[in-house]
Amino acid sequence: MSKRFFRRWHGALGLLAVAVWLAGCGSNAASSGHLSGVGGSGTHPAQVLSQQNLLDAYVRRFVSGMSLDDRIGQMIYAQIYNPSCPPDGIPGCIRQFHPGGMIVYQDQLDTFADAKLLTSEVQANSPIPVLIGTDNEGGAEDRLVNALNKHHPAAFDIGATNDPAYAYQQGTEMAQDCLSVGLNTNLAPVVDINPYGTGRDFGTTPAQVIKMAGAWMQGLQDHGVIAALKHFPGLGGTNLDPHSTLPTINKTRQQIEDFDLAPYRALINSNDPPGLVMSTDIMVPSIDPSMIAELSYPIITGILRNELHYDGVVITDALYMDGIGLFFTNGKDPKAARFDYQLLGHIGVLAIKAGDDMLLGTYNEATMQAMVDAIKNAIKTGDLTEARINQSVERIIRLKIQRGLLPFTPYTPPAPQYFAAAQMPVAHRG
Repeated sequence: MSKRFFRRWHGALGLLAVAVWLAGCGSNAASSGHLSGVGGSGTHPAQVLSQQNLLDAYVRRFVSGMSLDDRIGQMIYAQIYNPSCPPDGIPGCIRQFHPGGMIVYQDQLDTFADAKLLTSEVQANSPIPVLIGTDNEGGAEDRLVNALNKHHPAAFDIGATNDPAYAYQQGTEMAQDCLSVGLNTNLAPVVDINPYGTGRDFGTTPAQVIKMAGAWMQGLQDHGVIAALKHFPGLGGTNLDPHSTLPTINKTRQQIEDFDLAPYRALINSNDPPGLVMSTDIMVPSIDPSMIAELSYPIITGILRNELHYDGVVITDALYMDGIGLFFTNGKDPKAARFDYQLLGHIGVLAIKAGDDMLLGTYNEATMQAMVDAIKNAIKTGDLTEARINQSVERIIRLKIQRGLLPFTPYTPPAPQYFAAAQMPVAHRG
């Protein structure tokens, strides 16, 4: 089946789809396993269900053939720089750990040629296609400005036009620019409702953010790039940055429901829900007074999974940010999580227990190994189960199939090339 089979809206239908999508929040695609990615417009419900059942069975079969190392690898969204992976840089770490995703930054995308070479090397050295992304929001967070010699407008400037067709067009252009350098994922849009006007937000009201961020996201995903809503459950109640401190959102549960969660509720329940949702480092005492949001079971599983019915991929924010370091050292050492590899691994385990699927924050060979070792040890001691690991990996593989990164062959076994050579049966080794 073709990649187009897994996308609901395409090309010339884009602008019409904006209006349909904004009104189409009645059926929760995410809660039924991302039905938005299976079947086309006009598909009979029984056909959609049949296709979904086939997809689910195929994903389970795919994951059951993976080694534990490869399953854990799929849960790592790596940040890698060449000097950190001896002897041959990034390709070596990709071959060793088979991470499911990788984030790149502007200094790695300095020229078009640099960007293309990096992304092609990553994919060439991975048995399973990698979710290669960046946080290319536009404005001050424009990671492709050097590689493409162009600027993308900031989210706030797009939102100020109050024109969803323009937002859709900008999302479309962003997708085309990302794909041109080999990026298949964009860790955007920001759906924080920020009254301080940082430029990263699409507006100061839930309705404005839903309308404008939603149209931008749809333009992105319609044209082949996976979007990530962030920063769950919402940074709109603070002007503090969790990269450098640990913000606390002092709102009632109802205020959070009505304000911060509104964009997530609407966009998760749209016809094309986001491929990813990114959690973040904030304290929300009215929901969980004792744990950071992205490590909180009541917030990630209780709200995002069970209340909002999101069954897509949840990715953490960087697990070494100062906010987490301050939390785990009682305010004494903001850099602790960055340099204490054992602590970083422990945080990764907590994130999985909370309900996150992909762990962003391993930045060299040593931190990647520490994360893998911590997860394996947690399985050995019973703190995590392989069933919980499989749950996340199935979401990740399903996303890659739905978005055309992996083929869907429901009546034949997954091809051997998608598994690590060391784990393949002898008959399939090259």
